Amino acid sequence: MRKSGDLRGVADCLLHICELPAVGLRAVSDAANTLNSIIGSPEFDLEWHERNRVVNGVIRAMKEYAIEMDATDCSRLAWLYLRLGDHDSARRLTQQGLSLEPNNEYCLRLAQRLF
Repeated sequence: MRKSGDLRGVADCLLHICELPAVGLRAVSDAANTLNSIIGSPEFDLEWHERNRVVNGVIRAMKEYAIEMDATDCSRLAWLYLRLGDHDSARRLTQQGLSLEPNNEYCLRLAQRLF
């Protein structure tokens, strides 16, 4: 779907993956990463309320695995919060990621942006 330009379909598929029972952190984190990579694309034509529905759904799924998250997972979740304009949650997750892995490149880049 992504190659065909159907980013709306991709976003819906990512959300459905996250809603599968016991899908696991890896699949949810990968879905968050893909969503973060397509959400800023000009071809991503979801209305803000639809975009927020998808982003919030992926956030909910990631939060279920919060205790298992590594620094990269924290950065992916932080980016989702940034997509919603929630800078406080993004900062908290960036700090959490850096406490797990002080040299994590993704968290360090987020820290430069957020602090």
